[in-house]
Amino acid sequence: MKKQELIADIEQTIDWLKKTISLDTYNMTPFEGSWTAAQVVEHINMVGTGFNHLLNGATQVTNRPVDQFVSRIKTMFLNFDEKAVAAPNVTPAEGSYNLQEQMVKLDSIKSAIINDIKTLDMNMTCVNFEIPTFGYFTRLEAVYFFLFHTKRHVHQLQNIVKSLSKYQFQS
Repeated sequence: MKKQELIADIEQTIDWLKKTISLDTYNMTPFEGSWTAAQVVEHINMVGTGFNHLLNGATQVTNRPVDQFVSRIKTMFLNFDEKAVAAPNVTPAEGSYNLQEQMVKLDSIKSAIINDIKTLDMNMTCVNFEIPTFGYFTRLEAVYFFLFHTKRHVHQLQNIVKSLSKYQFQS
C-alpha cells in the first residue's frame, strides 16, 4: 500500500469510529465485563500515543523486509473471533469520559501519525520498544499496527452500540 492509500485508510477508519459512537450511550456499559465506548476510545488514544512515540524514537537500518509482520498484524487484529486482553499499561480506567476531549485527542494522534507517514522514513526499524511475540517493528509495521488495531476497535464499538440499542429498545 502506498503512503497516500495508507493515510486514506487511517482517515476513513477514524471517520468510521466517529460515526459509530453516540453521545447518549458513550459512557454506558453494554454488558458485564465489557468496556464502554468511551473506554474503547481511551484505549485507542493510549495505544496511538504510544505508537506515535515509537515512530519518533530511536531507529536503525532494517535488515529484513520492511513489511514482514504486516500480514500477521492484520490477521491478529481483524480476526474478530479471537478475544484479546489489553496490556495493563493501555487498559483504560473505569469512569466517565468526555466525548469532545477524547475526539480532540484522537484527531491529534491521527494528525501526528499521518505527519509521521509523510515525513519519516517508514523503512527504518524502531528500537525503543520490542513488541511481544514480534520483536522490533519497522515504522511501516508500527503504522499498520495502529491502523488494524483501530479497525478492530471500530468493530468492537459497532457491537457495543448494537448491544446498547437492543437494551434501550427493551427498556
